[in-house]
Amino acid sequence: MTFVTFVRVGPDAAPTAEEADPAAWVERADRAGRREGHRLAEADTATTVRVRDGRVLVSDGPFAEYKELVGGFDVLDVPDLDAAVALAAEHPAARFGAIEVREVWPFDGSAADGHVLAPEDAGAGHYLLLMGEVPDGSPHPDEPPTAWARVHRGTDLGGHRLRPPAEARTVRVRDGRTVVAHGPYAEVAEQVAGVAMIAAPDLDAALDAAARHPAAAAGAVEVRPLWQP
Repeated sequence: MTFVTFVRVGPDAAPTAEEADPAAWVERADRAGRREGHRLAEADTATTVRVRDGRVLVSDGPFAEYKELVGGFDVLDVPDLDAAVALAAEHPAARFGAIEVREVWPFDGSAADGHVLAPEDAGAGHYLLLMGEVPDGSPHPDEPPTAWARVHRGTDLGGHRLRPPAEARTVRVRDGRTVVAHGPYAEVAEQVAGVAMIAAPDLDAALDAAARHPAAAAGAVEVRPLWQP
């Protein structure tokens, strides 16, 4: 089974560099089935795209007001939900933030699905698209994401549609105790319904790709550059 885990950290978190260092976790998770993972640029670099009545609306910031914003993500190929939750609980950010665990829909035939961007290859020009939709459990009826992937072949580096937010698990570790909550970490109208990684020469090109995604008409698409050291 494949899961996407979102690393969520609030602005008040103040871990030491040692407490926040994910290197040891990444090494263990790679052995356990971690396929890919990336840190994202700060939330204030986010841009949100919506399409309404044929008009492209662009606003600064994430698509929803969260206390704990997405700071990174990982893709896990593990036997089941319990294994994904166990790995999430070992992540250092679970001790000062939260890890949201989301199962992906079965492979939908997208040509780019399964592509892995190695950390050493990630750089300027790589963006994560976070699809924010009012949960209804089904792709946009007029233009499914697979059609968008075909149009953006070469730009689309792969993505996943996620199962409904109600099936999510949110994992926190406090005082050595693992707390697993059912559902996403916050109840808001628009939840993350899918992710896609794209390569684009600049932010304008990434926003153009986002505006063409069916999620922009059904909800919103948040565009986040990958973190640059």
